[in-house]
Amino acid sequence: MSFVLILHDPDAHVPKATTDITHWVVFNIPGDATGLPESVPPDAPLANGGMQGTNITGKAAYQGPCAGPPSPHHYTFELSALDQKLDLPQGASRDQIQKAMEGHVLGSAVYIGLFNR
Repeated sequence: MSFVLILHDPDAHVPKATTDITHWVVFNIPGDATGLPESVPPDAPLANGGMQGTNITGKAAYQGPCAGPPSPHHYTFELSALDQKLDLPQGASRDQIQKAMEGHVLGSAVYIGLFNR
């Protein structure tokens, strides 16, 4: 079992695109994890073996909230429990991760936080 966490802002969009802004993707979080470490370096796996996917900047790293107008933005944290780890490399894209998750989701939860500048 493993977890996938996707943090994204559905209120913001990449110019000339239909997708929203991906702030952080972490996959292969161990099934017994109860939290995530602080200050994970960009392009590095987590100490517990979790892997970071790419964010809006193209880096496998956390990109904090930075809501522009109109404010506030709905930052969405999606946590999914999977029946297996994903066979993907560090730096996989959100699309690759979501495709690999298909047919393996045991359950999911969503938390939405409002942020503005």
